[in-house]
Amino acid sequence: MEGSRLPIDLCEKLIDHCYSEPCRANLLLNKGEDPRSSWRTLFNCALTCRAWLTRSRFNLYTAVILRRPQDIDTFTNTIALHPFLAEFVRVLMVTNYNEPGNVYFPFARIELVRNMRCLQSLLMNTHYTRTYPPPHRRLIARYPITTLSISVDSFPTPIAFCRFLWAFTRLERLRLLL
Repeated sequence: MEGSRLPIDLCEKLIDHCYSEPCRANLLLNKGEDPRSSWRTLFNCALTCRAWLTRSRFNLYTAVILRRPQDIDTFTNTIALHPFLAEFVRVLMVTNYNEPGNVYFPFARIELVRNMRCLQSLLMNTHYTRTYPPPHRRLIARYPITTLSISVDSFPTPIAFCRFLWAFTRLERLRLLL
């Protein structure tokens, strides 16, 4: 942001404000402000000038929402083309409440696990009622997740729920969504 008339820290605060903490918190709780308006604003910030691009990307990719299996393919392809974007992802949200029926979300892919080394939180709010297979759980275990927010009704049995939880070896915080 060199050459700007405004100080760098002020420009970064302005960009950060476009996708503020309250919006992120509401997103995690599935209520309140629609994040799409914040994302449109961040897209516009990214197009303002080259100096604003990096900070805008950081905020755009801090929280990634996967609503459909196709979103996983799109996100995986984006990370394959631009691996540096994976370093920005801190929160991964997997939710299929807009999809009819039970849809399997294979969100742990080797390409993502290798690149998303800064991932901290996973929010799973699905009504997928089959058990994730052991290979998927082994891949999930490779994500550096310390915070998990999960819908209890995503699993057919308590043991399926426990097996899924046991995959997260670095887990520090667990929040159950009822």
